[in-house]
Amino acid sequence: MGGAIAELQRYISANPHPGKESLRAIELKQIPKHKHYWHYLVRTRVKNQDGTANHFYIVLMDGKVIPAIVEPEAYK
Repeated sequence: MGGAIAELQRYISANPHPGKESLRAIELKQIPKHKHYWHYLVRTRVKNQDGTANHFYIVLMDGKVIPAIVEPEAYK
């Protein structure tokens, strides 16, 4: 987990957001439909002049950081 946080900090410093970003949660999750593959789902919060916003990232076991998009479920 420490490696995942270090990679995320490296990613954030290379791709800064306006405002201060702080770690809110980190979860180890299985990749859907791939039962032997795992990733970390990281939630951060950015505080800026407009208020706060949550940002989500996926950190793969090889250290690759991917910004995640949270989409609402489709309506029937």
